[in-house]
Amino acid sequence: MKYIEVPSGKKIYFASDNHLGAPSSELSQPREMKFVRWLETLRKDAAAIFLLGDLFDFWFEYNTVVPKGFTRTLGKLAEITDSGI
Repeated sequence: MKYIEVPSGKKIYFASDNHLGAPSSELSQPREMKFVRWLETLRKDAAAIFLLGDLFDFWFEYNTVVPKGFTRTLGKLAEITDSGI
């Protein structure tokens, strides 16, 4: 079993089942903005952030479709990852 070393003063955060895109992209935008703001607050003391469940909500019925949207979330996750979290 592998363990995560948590430096003193740091925390581990969990987020689950955001289902961004449900019931629609437009109606989930306020929720996305709140999530992005929350992610930004974690930068000061996060050792790790675990995303569980469904971050996005969309159907996988179409093999050639790539869902659009939620670039704020993806960008914030990229920033946090690039910072070493």
